[in-house]
Amino acid sequence: MSWHPHPIAVALAAIMLIVAVWFGVQGRHTRGRTATTILDILLAVLVGLIGLHPVVGESGRQSSSVDADIVIMVDTTTSMAARDNGNKTRLSGAIRDIAQLASVFRGARFTLVTFDNEARVAVASTTDTGTIVSAANSLTWREGTGTDIGVGVPTAVDALRKARESAPQATRMVFYLGDGEQTATKAPGSFAALKPLVTNGAVYGYGTAKGAPMARSAFDSNDVTYHGRKAISHADHTTLTSAARQAGLSFAARSPGRTLTPPQISLNRTTHEEQVNAGTDLAWILGLVAAADVAVQLTMSARQLRRARKDIP
Repeated sequence: MSWHPHPIAVALAAIMLIVAVWFGVQGRHTRGRTATTILDILLAVLVGLIGLHPVVGESGRQSSSVDADIVIMVDTTTSMAARDNGNKTRLSGAIRDIAQLASVFRGARFTLVTFDNEARVAVASTTDTGTIVSAANSLTWREGTGTDIGVGVPTAVDALRKARESAPQATRMVFYLGDGEQTATKAPGSFAALKPLVTNGAVYGYGTAKGAPMARSAFDSNDVTYHGRKAISHADHTTLTSAARQAGLSFAARSPGRTLTPPQISLNRTTHEEQVNAGTDLAWILGLVAAADVAVQLTMSARQLRRARKDIP
């Protein structure tokens, strides 16, 4: 049960109670007077309860918002299908970490960027972490050739600039999740454009230098072949370390079973109360009881008035 008091009604009920008790004490102690006093006290209590406005079954939940914009960049190239993440794919490890980031920074505004041969915004800025996690769980790798690990940087930069325009005071972070394997013939694209736009973040590396074969798809566990031979993907964390340095971020190699420890940063968090169920308002029930009390008193008064008229000669 919850209470939503109306101060004026409660104050009026207190006055009514004091007056009822005073007249009850000062008046003659007849059966009729005692009954009237009891009904007056009951009415004052009922008015007080109505003024307190009780509600049964009301429920709510707390939510919080964080003044922060977070861009998550995740590699969805074929190499992320390599099974050197505890016999699971590298992408599965990245998906698990995205869920952890969404939990740690719950309430922030998230943008999910995926990239293979090209980059795309999979989820535009949202505070709904459920949407981010659902989108991450549906990710799969896409076959491609000649992939640049920095292909998603311009898309992330564009998202961060838009975030800066809409909330200049907000904290901005970027998290890059990939294996660092550069299959394009050119040198990796620079990550330096991210540096002036973010205050924190990290580059997370998946897979091993030894490498592993890749599954064809989430529905085909057969290995990817190249010129008739089993293709092996080798993670390159050295390249990712260099990319992190360019962006002014930290680098962390991820491995199965290790808990994700995002950067410690102080964020401005605001808590909100959201009403889920309005509950049952008891005020109207108490009002009916109070009305019955008044009706009884009116009936008693009417009888007393009739008797008084009969006594008049």
